[in-house]
Amino acid sequence: MNAQVQLDSAMRSAERGNFSQAIGQLSQIIEALPTEGVLFQALGSVLLQAGKAEDAVPVLQHARTLLGDPVDVLELLGVAFARSGQPGEALEVFDQLLEKTGESTTAAVFRNRGNVLVELGRTEEAILSFQGAVAQNPQDHLALGNWGLALKALGRREKAVEAFKKAIGIAPESPEYRLNLGNTLADMGQLDAAEPFLRQVCEEHPDSALAHAALGRILCGTSRTTEALALLKRACELAPTEAKFHLNYGAVLAMTGHVTEPLDHFTKAIRIKPNYWAAWVDMGNLLSELGRVEESQRCFEVVLEREPQHQDASAGLASRYLRKGEPQKALDLLAPFISMESVPSVNVAVSYATACMNLKRPEDSLQVIQRLLERPRPKPEQSLLLHAAGRAFDQLKKYSDAFRAYEQSNALRCLEFSPAQHERDITQTIEEFDTSSLEQIQVIGSDSESPIFIVGMPRSGTSLVEQILCSHDAVHGAGELEFVRLAASLLSKQGSVRKGLEAIDSQSFSDLAENHLNDLKSQAGGARFITDKMPSNFLYLGLIQKLYPNARIIHCRRSKLDTCISCFRQNFNASYAYSTRLEWLNAFYVQYERLMAHWKAVLELPIYEVDYEALVASPDREIPELLSFCGLDVQESCLSPHKNDRVVHTASHSQVRQPIYTSSVGYAERYKGFLEALTS
Repeated sequence: MNAQVQLDSAMRSAERGNFSQAIGQLSQIIEALPTEGVLFQALGSVLLQAGKAEDAVPVLQHARTLLGDPVDVLELLGVAFARSGQPGEALEVFDQLLEKTGESTTAAVFRNRGNVLVELGRTEEAILSFQGAVAQNPQDHLALGNWGLALKALGRREKAVEAFKKAIGIAPESPEYRLNLGNTLADMGQLDAAEPFLRQVCEEHPDSALAHAALGRILCGTSRTTEALALLKRACELAPTEAKFHLNYGAVLAMTGHVTEPLDHFTKAIRIKPNYWAAWVDMGNLLSELGRVEESQRCFEVVLEREPQHQDASAGLASRYLRKGEPQKALDLLAPFISMESVPSVNVAVSYATACMNLKRPEDSLQVIQRLLERPRPKPEQSLLLHAAGRAFDQLKKYSDAFRAYEQSNALRCLEFSPAQHERDITQTIEEFDTSSLEQIQVIGSDSESPIFIVGMPRSGTSLVEQILCSHDAVHGAGELEFVRLAASLLSKQGSVRKGLEAIDSQSFSDLAENHLNDLKSQAGGARFITDKMPSNFLYLGLIQKLYPNARIIHCRRSKLDTCISCFRQNFNASYAYSTRLEWLNAFYVQYERLMAHWKAVLELPIYEVDYEALVASPDREIPELLSFCGLDVQESCLSPHKNDRVVHTASHSQVRQPIYTSSVGYAERYKGFLEALTS
């Protein structure tokens, strides 16, 4: 068999994907004809096809020596250098090709040269190379797709969209271009335009983790958070070692009020990619919300030790200062980012604006926020900025502007709440926890007198009451705890909380209560009482009576209008969806009053009502009565709760730093022209 026949046989093997066989055949021929450059060229080509670029490099270099720099060998060598992680050497070869071929340079050479320039960080030059490829061959969809990515990397999203659309027109079967187009449109805030492209990829390629993650990401900016969570979870299942997917899923879980699961996914992301600073920052922010102060601060410090100019880590640390009542420290930390010519991140801008407002500098706050609002942004970012703008307008006493900003911010959050379903849920709770039912449920959790539950509507004074109580040396303030809600969720797996209480055995229920209490005591420093100020625990007082029959309940009440407008002005997480529309707030408040009236009629738990207006008007009279209900003597520190330097993790962290004041009484009057939905 002559050499040509052997060569043809080897190349046919390669065409069939039998690369090992082809490589073996070519190696045998080369042993017999070691000076035939074309054989080394063929072997180099097959090695490239087999994914062995490093092995191909020396083979093609030898072919180049034997053949005298032919164009086709140089092109293969450039590709081999690029694929083996040697972009500098690849660029040198492609530049030699340009000199040799001039106007006849192929589109593939321009395209491959552009890819190498991107890898070298020379994106502007890469764009010119991709343009050259398209000029040579307008049907080169690979060049168009890569051109689009380069344009997107430089922020030229409109041009990137054009490139991706052209690539789709040429290669409609390729999912990559639709995926990139959808992501780019999403980055431009055009979520409705992005969705069909991403959804099509998900439907046609159900195993594409990238497509599920991308569609899930954009649905987070709409009212379809449940679908978003399912898509992001599926992305994690399809690509369990992709750190970005765990981060995105964890972030949406945190946004929707979950506690343990987000931390698990942030931890997985960091385990996969230890220098994934975005995951460190998100974990730090969530730990801060959970009151795990030292762990939170350490997350931000880990990032800043490696990346001192990391904006979001700086914003996270600044938020820690704000919660400690140190706005000037926060301002000093963030000021360099604000003064830079580049646009600060949204998190930096919002934290900086908050610090300015805490220092009574709303004009400075508004200036930086409006600077960012000038650019199109994804809905969640736009919502955060508008909320900060609303607070600045409020401080400037421009209440019409403030209300419009809050209204737009809340609308952009696209949250869902069904007043009718909530009413049905409250009716079910009332029916399942009547006097007779409470007597029939035999399980008892813990007989400890330590727990004090502070409940009521959000923004009704719960933080102030906790601050007063935990200023006493016998009280530990544990903040807003998820335990009762999670316990209710666990029991509801039997069909309802009541059915869960009927099904659980006494020991398991006792362990549930005692284990939680022991965890709290381990952090309480020997304090006799421990407060849980989760306002929404008013929904579960029947369960609390069974968990801790000797607990005390403090019910905080405040004017309906003041409470509701304050909720409307607060950027709560998605579990408070009802707070984003005044008509929803009105419906929720009606059911809150209905349920509290029921609890007062049927529960044996002692319930003490704190009237916010009376508390701030006459703290010297009201605070001793509150302490007496809790079995506490009056301590001077309780009369000056603003001097307590504990870190506060709720929306009221700045208010509790001030002496008790009355200026929030009647606050809704400032917005009286907008509150018709609350008066029905």
